[in-house]
Parts: sequence; structure tokens; C-alpha cells
Amino acid sequence: MVSFETARVGSAVLTAIAFFIMVAVFTGTIVDGLGVARLTIDQARWMFVVVISSVPAFAAHGAATSFVDAFAQGKFTLPTAQRAEPGADTTCNPWRNAMRAGAVVGLPVALLAFVLVPRLADSESFSKTGFVLVLSACSGVLAAGVMFASTGAAFLREAAVPEAKRRFAGSVGEYIWQRHVIPQALINGWFNAWAGLSIVEGAVADPDSGLPRWIILAEAALTTSFLALGIALGTRSYAGFDLRWGVIPRSPERATSALRFSGQLAGVTVSVWLALSLVMFGFGIERLSTWPIVVYRAIFYGTYAGLIANWSARWVLATPQTRSKRPEPGLAATTTDAVP
Repeated sequence: MVSFETARVGSAVLTAIAFFIMVAVFTGTIVDGLGVARLTIDQARWMFVVVISSVPAFAAHGAATSFVDAFAQGKFTLPTAQRAEPGADTTCNPWRNAMRAGAVVGLPVALLAFVLVPRLADSESFSKTGFVLVLSACSGVLAAGVMFASTGAAFLREAAVPEAKRRFAGSVGEYIWQRHVIPQALINGWFNAWAGLSIVEGAVADPDSGLPRWIILAEAALTTSFLALGIALGTRSYAGFDLRWGVIPRSPERATSALRFSGQLAGVTVSVWLALSLVMFGFGIERLSTWPIVVYRAIFYGTYAGLIANWSARWVLATPQTRSKRPEPGLAATTTDAVP
């Protein structure tokens, strides 16, 4: 067990490292897939804006869940003065903090980046490796700052909520809709819509810019797979925390095995991609221009993210299956139910 101050600093450092790695992998994959020697100013500018505008939201959400979870598991102590304060009335929706951080911090920094990034260009373009490293480093620093700020008064308020007042005021279905489906749909729709501006061929202002069908489908196969994995893991962590923190009880539904759930998730991902392919081939869509790409990505990925979030949350909250006990000789067979 460490002190509260040590925990805050340690979380900020770990968050910086985690975001640096995640952004480097994410942007590195996109940049490599563009198939260009160097990035244009438009590509670099929009990729910077999309990532930077989203980092504060994810960092604030992590502070409202992982940091509180660490406290619940007794990994650090509270300041002495805080222990004497009365408890708050109710827990806060972590996505509310995330959206606030995105609006107050993410958008202004993203607008600043939109103006400043072109000034960093070398001969009107950027080296791919240098750009990825700069964007990853900026994301790590920004995420660390948001994490440190979000683990101050906001955390102390949450930690003061007594267990009896933590329960979500609504059904399991309402909880899933409000804390998983809608937030995931909005943030992924926003993120992936504007990400389209960083991958289009040609300048954004050029009416002939856009993407051919084969690139749209190839990118969709990669993005839907990453989203399915990321949302499933993130939902498991978030909903699992809410179970431990007493925000929501388990659903009476019986959960399938992890292997079967993973297979079903893969099946849904493939089915969604096939449906997109059928639409594009069926309507003879051979190419999309820039702004239709933005609209399509907002609707398609927003809806898909909400679907995966709903399915993942229901699986996490479902009551785990237990194996039947082998009956002893001469005794009737008995089974045991899972303990919620």
C-alpha cells in the first residue's frame, strides 16, 4: 500500500507510457497502411486532431474507473482529512467526466494542433516515423496531465460515496444503455468520422479527393476487428469495476463461456463487414468522396461500437456458469448455482 500522492504520480506516469504505446501502435498501423513515403500536411494535421481530441476523454474515464478500482482494492490510502468528510449523495458516471475532459481540454488542444502542425512540416510533408513519435509523445503527456488532474477532487468525491449510495438508479438494461452503448457509439462515431480525413487520397479541399471501394473495405476489416477487441476488453474492465464498486448487480442471465463469446464476437465482426461489402457492391459504389466518407464512418462505426458495447456489457454482467459437482457414490446428484 502506498500513499495517495504516490498513487497519483504513479498513475500519471503509467498512463503516459500506456498512451504513448497505444497511440504509436494505432497511428503507426494507419500510417504504414497509407502506402506513402511521407505524410502530407492534411494527413498529419487531421490525424493529430483526431487523436489529440480523444485522448483526454479516455484518460479521464480511466481515472474515474481504474484509479477508483485501485483504491477499492486497498492499493493506496486516502489523505487523513478526507476520511472525516461526509459521503457524497451518489456516484458519478465516468463518461460524464470523460466528455467534459474532451470538451474542455481535448477540443481546444486539437484546434491549437490544427494551426501549429503545418508549421512543423519539413518540405511540406512529414516523415512517417518522426510524426508517429511526436504524436505519441504529445498524447502521453496530455493523458498524464488529465489523469493527474482527474485523480484529485473528482476522485476524492467518488471515494467518499458510501456503499449504500453507489447503486445505479435504474435497471440493468438502462445501465448498459446509458453507460456503455450511447457513450461508445458517440465517441467512436466522432473519432472514426474525422479519422477519415487523415486517410483520404488527395487534399481535403479537393472535390476529387476520396477513397476507392477496395481501400474502404480493407480499412473496415481492420478497424472493425480493432474496435471489437478494444471495446470488449474496455467494457469488461469498466463493467467489472462497476460490479466490484457496487454500482450494478449481476444480471440473472447465464453467461456463455469466454471461448464461445469470443467466437460469437468474431462472427458478428465478419458479418458486419460482409454486410458493408454487399451494400457497396450491390449499389455499385466504386468510390466515395471525402465528406460522404466522414458521414458513412460516423454512422457505421458509431452503430457498430454501440452494438459491440451492448453485447460485451451483457456478457460481463451475466451470471457465470458453474460446473456441476460430481456426485459421491450412493448420493443423489446435486448442482450448485453461481453466487452473484
